[in-house]
Amino acid sequence: MVLAARGRVFGLSREQSDRVEAGSLMGRLYLGEYIVLHQLQAAMRYEEIVQAANRAILAKGYPSPGDLNRSRGGHDSDDGTSPEYVAKCRAATEAANRAWRCLRDCGEALARYALDQAIADDHVMALALARSNPIMVPEIRIGCNALARMLKIQTPVGR
Repeated sequence: MVLAARGRVFGLSREQSDRVEAGSLMGRLYLGEYIVLHQLQAAMRYEEIVQAANRAILAKGYPSPGDLNRSRGGHDSDDGTSPEYVAKCRAATEAANRAWRCLRDCGEALARYALDQAIADDHVMALALARSNPIMVPEIRIGCNALARMLKIQTPVGR
């Protein structure tokens, strides 16, 4: 029932609705043949990079009031300045900054905006695509191609 509804709303066949890719806007772009595999892979990797950067906050965590086993220094006894944690945060933010610079310099001013909206599964964009209106698809393609080059994702021969 859910798969049939997904297919109806997003204009997918029963077989496409059953695939894992149908669960995200970028996956539906791939299934609808708006983007190709290396562009989907680049978008998925970009999403991972952005999520890691969003988690990389150099701040001490708040102790949970329900954690009766916590120590005095917080929930993990760490003040957020351990060399490993700082290195992990720095690496995540540097990777995100490289990706954002890549999108800034790709030649399409809206590439980052379009990709960020697509990754966030923006409902307006999703509904426009469901009605066969390829809104922002060129910007997404250009951004994904630039990211694929930066991330060294192999482009299939003939593409």
